[in-house]
Amino acid sequence: MSPASITQGSTVADVVIAGTGFLPTLSVAISGTGVTVGSVTHVSQNVVNATISVADGAEVGARDVILDNG
Repeated sequence: MSPASITQGSTVADVVIAGTGFLPTLSVAISGTGVTVGSVTHVSQNVVNATISVADGAEVGARDVILDNG
């Protein structure tokens, strides 16, 4: 995922998630509370872009990025 981190209280459009086997129906979620995923754009079977927002009070630390091809 790039960028690898997002500051509390901010939204980053076009977060790049790379992998393999992504379908156009792919959904993205982030574990824990205070982090939300907005729009997800399927770029290719190896890349998706997502808009990710982190709340002001979100706990700092590593999160799991959960991908589901639907």
